[in-house]
Amino acid sequence: MSEEFSSLKINSRIKHLILKDYLPAWEAILGRYHGRMLYFDCYAGPGSYRWRGKEIEGSPVIAIQTAGEWLKKNPRKEMRLVFIEEVANQKCKLEKAISEFKDNPKNLYIEVISGKAEDVVSKLLADVKNLAPAFFFLDPYGHPLEMYLIREILKRQKTEVLINFMYYQINRDIGNSLVEDKVTKLFGTTAWKDQPFVNLSGSQREQGILDYYIQQLGVQYYIPFKIRFGLDEKVAASRTKYYLIHATNHFRGFDKMLEAMWKHGSEGSLDCGDGQMVLFPEKTVDSLKDFLRGKYCGQEIAFDKMRKENWRLYYREKEFRESLQVLKKENKVEFVPVTSKTERGCKGKDRIRFVGD
Repeated sequence: MSEEFSSLKINSRIKHLILKDYLPAWEAILGRYHGRMLYFDCYAGPGSYRWRGKEIEGSPVIAIQTAGEWLKKNPRKEMRLVFIEEVANQKCKLEKAISEFKDNPKNLYIEVISGKAEDVVSKLLADVKNLAPAFFFLDPYGHPLEMYLIREILKRQKTEVLINFMYYQINRDIGNSLVEDKVTKLFGTTAWKDQPFVNLSGSQREQGILDYYIQQLGVQYYIPFKIRFGLDEKVAASRTKYYLIHATNHFRGFDKMLEAMWKHGSEGSLDCGDGQMVLFPEKTVDSLKDFLRGKYCGQEIAFDKMRKENWRLYYREKEFRESLQVLKKENKVEFVPVTSKTERGCKGKDRIRFVGD
């Protein structure tokens, strides 16, 4: 790999680890039914970085490694990886990092494109009407793709995005009249100027900006993973640096990304800081148990349907199952097997009968 590479901070390393955990699941889910898949890294970078004195892989190398491993096990499938990088020296480093992969399977196609992500993606969407199942990683240094492009991506069947929403910079830009046009492209409308968050501050302003951006995406499922400044940066470690937003119209993709993000947050958290991960501390089995009992008392519902109805709680399947097992021991629910072979099961189409008071 490259002899000269940038140093990586903890809050950047986290997003690469989440990507590394998610891509194999994405490949397995879509690869089961489709012969060809696409991966786009729209702000690819140099391909490798320095991390705690060692050279480590960036997002393009992670994509190559995970795709190569999966394709070797699935030789009849095909995957194309497209890396877009506008900065010339970064592109050179990326090409050098990629060149070291000598044993890629023949069904893995890699393309490095020099240019602005907006231009490349816009042309792609205009030229290709029926895009194969695709994953877009949008990890810019500033604002991500314009909203209209992300919406067009998400309109395509079985296509999803992972967005680095640089909140700290965006928050400052919202108050800067010189970059109003840039903010308008970010949200896809001038209506942002009339939103309540413009006149708010602190956590209310932050939540308002985040909610409004996600609302503009018009997507069915989303996960906002909060990442704060590290202790080695010049901003207070309690402040938000960016959100890693996963957006998809498919529950299985949402579910697998949720697993990956929980793994790299704290227990019961979708938040990452430098040793101070405390968002959503109330996310426990007991709190979920009480919520489900209160919502479904006297009703019967399939396990999967119950999870989909409550996806915005951001609990994994594991927490749902554990909370229901506790309720079963308390004689407050009964399991009616459909997917499972016995009444001890709790998955899929199994019916959950909540005993009334």
